[in-house]
Amino acid sequence: MSGADSVIDASRKPFLDVATDISGSLVYLDAGAAEVTQLSLGPAFLLGLGATNVCDLERCQPDDALLPLLACGQAPTSLVVFTTQLLTETHQHVVHLLMVHPHVQRCLLFCSVSELAHAQLDPAISPLGVEAYSDYVAALRQDVAAARAAAGLPVPREDQLQLAVRHLPLHMVAIDSHTFVLPAAGAVASKAVAGGRAAGFGSADAPPDHGADEGAVGGSGGLSLLPHCLADLSRVLGAKLEPFAIGPVSSSIARELAALPQQGHRPGGAADLAGPDSSSTAAAAGAGAAAAAASGSIGLVLIDRCLDLATPCMHAEHVLDAVFASLPRADAVVPAAAAAAAGSGAAGQAPRAVLRPADLRVDTPRLAPLAPLTPPQLPPGNPQPTASANQQQPQQQQGSGSSSEPAAAAPAGLAPLCCPLGLSLFHPADRRWLGWLQQLWPKRGKDALLLLRKWLKEALRQERITPGQRSRLSSVVSPAELAGLAQCLMASPEVFLRHTPIVSLALAAAAALATEPPVPSVACTWPAWERLGALERQLLLALPEGSEGAGMLQPMLVEAITSCQQGRLQLGHVLQLLVVVYSLSGDRMPPAPPLYSADEAQLKEALADAMLAAAAAGDAQQQWLVQLECLPAAQHVLHQAVQSGQLSADPAGVRGQLLLVLHDAFQRLRWLAAARGKLRDVRRLMQVDADTGAASACTPLVRQVLTKILLRADNRDLQQPESASLVAGLLSKGLGRLGMFGGMAGPARASISDYQTVLLFVVGGISAAEVREVRAELEEHVYGHKPLVLLGGTSLLSAGDAARLLLS
Repeated sequence: MSGADSVIDASRKPFLDVATDISGSLVYLDAGAAEVTQLSLGPAFLLGLGATNVCDLERCQPDDALLPLLACGQAPTSLVVFTTQLLTETHQHVVHLLMVHPHVQRCLLFCSVSELAHAQLDPAISPLGVEAYSDYVAALRQDVAAARAAAGLPVPREDQLQLAVRHLPLHMVAIDSHTFVLPAAGAVASKAVAGGRAAGFGSADAPPDHGADEGAVGGSGGLSLLPHCLADLSRVLGAKLEPFAIGPVSSSIARELAALPQQGHRPGGAADLAGPDSSSTAAAAGAGAAAAAASGSIGLVLIDRCLDLATPCMHAEHVLDAVFASLPRADAVVPAAAAAAAGSGAAGQAPRAVLRPADLRVDTPRLAPLAPLTPPQLPPGNPQPTASANQQQPQQQQGSGSSSEPAAAAPAGLAPLCCPLGLSLFHPADRRWLGWLQQLWPKRGKDALLLLRKWLKEALRQERITPGQRSRLSSVVSPAELAGLAQCLMASPEVFLRHTPIVSLALAAAAALATEPPVPSVACTWPAWERLGALERQLLLALPEGSEGAGMLQPMLVEAITSCQQGRLQLGHVLQLLVVVYSLSGDRMPPAPPLYSADEAQLKEALADAMLAAAAAGDAQQQWLVQLECLPAAQHVLHQAVQSGQLSADPAGVRGQLLLVLHDAFQRLRWLAAARGKLRDVRRLMQVDADTGAASACTPLVRQVLTKILLRADNRDLQQPESASLVAGLLSKGLGRLGMFGGMAGPARASISDYQTVLLFVVGGISAAEVREVRAELEEHVYGHKPLVLLGGTSLLSAGDAARLLLS
């Protein structure tokens, strides 16, 4: 795998493999598949493969068939559905789809969750067995027949309606040519839970107890879908993934991945253990064999997000960082079955956070304005899968043993804050956009704006358009100037379509640098972004152990809370600062919280008072609710108090509830401060001056790991799992005792630096800052070993997302 478009080309490969099935069919995508299509393929890609129309599975309706009817002269007879959910969760939408289109003769489902992954899940999550696809087809046929009979429609015979389910890995949402995340609405990302929280933000679960089944490996919770997803990626990337891990959750995932088959390769098979007859020859050739094995594989480094939460929560002076943090995104679509599970929890509990899609939306007046979408609605009485007498029942069940992450929901009575349409920032089908994005990653504010203005003027010259107001050739570019130049390219629809990528980039930068947010959001305006960056630099000076400013942490944080009451910052920004402070305090040895208990108590009091004051002041847009997105439990308490009148009748009682919520939040922060305690080689994030003891900057953990790989330096924190195959372990020990490995426990294993391609995957998500830092490290490394480096994560994180997933 190589080339500038490696991730995007790999994302397109699964669709190209089934192009013959897509041709002539009406295609439906669930929310996760739509995210993959939008960011990795481009909107017209499936139409280019012959699809008669591409529609939303959650909002299917009879009018979806109008375009094929007008274009082809007949209603579609073939449906193709792409889903990233479990079959049990997408079932009611498929039944509804077959009711909406009663004349179809074929319905083909492509599911990104394999049969093996379905079978390994706990029955409370998915009761489908080892033949999940065939069992589901039988249950689907039965439910469609029952639904059509109840509606008075003819029941199709088996030869009149062909149903089939196939596995198709749809796991790569491309951010750029070498970076991807998982679809946020897909089962893999949404069910990746460990320690009761989103995977990477909490501790690892206890090892599974398989009882008498000694050959069983891996867990049965939702987190087990992630190793299966990574095994699917080996098929897409065309090479086996050799896992290394940093962190307890990543180590658990790596162990499960080592036990799964990849790319037609059986782990621990005889081919892996075969060697020359002479033990001395085997010992001499060990290093060479390891390097040869690495040349045909991809080194996968899994990293727990909690080991570095400072990087995604910091506010560097880079335009793309602000763009990725401030632009609105579509709300996550929660499957109905998952929503029902979330709603069955104890009354009064605050909802947990879900991952947001990576698709950033740009407000394009007149042509593609931001506008709310109506949430998907299903007709009442949609069936769940039923079971025949001799089949497993593929019905979504509820049980206390389920480890799936409950879905976040707005408090009762609140509409979604932003479910935008607008224009997508991503244009993967346009090579110009990929090149522009690559050039913008390392640029700071002024330099990035100069580049954008240059590209806009080049586009205007190509179209022979003269701007209404000439811009001066100065080194200062204002957001209004960028927006004005972009508006000139939007005067004609034809011109706009030719230059959509640069228009979206320019409008996104102008929105990120604006002094007022376009929609109510916890995202920063540019003045607040700069203010937070300055505060973080001051906190860095006070954080290192033994520095003279150590006693200034608490007063600076209290001052930030005061700024919230003055309207200069938001309460969510203070929570993000706390995450930065506690994450960086993990540099100390031994790890210790940055504040004393008395200082923490004063901060809790100040935060509770600020929250009460914001809720009591109130406003029509309920901005205080938006500000508390980072702490959903406090948001829930205040909303209930406002709705019930308790806020005005008993403010002391509400304050007590808020203090309990803040106590739990600070317990999480203390846990975060100790998360890096067991690391040795990549434990420190701050760059501390040896003379003054002050920190001037931070180096993200991902960049430190990459630096050691490029320099071929030892990294004792990288853990490589042993083969989970029982046969492999027995053969390795037996042959070792016979001297076939020269006294070693097994053949020589490759170092992570031996691989020609390395995938850094952050369990919990990646931020724009980490994409930029990885690109900068690769550009600075001119000589020596330089593999192809891919960056991935479970989601795309903003500062608010990282704080919310930790504290919720």
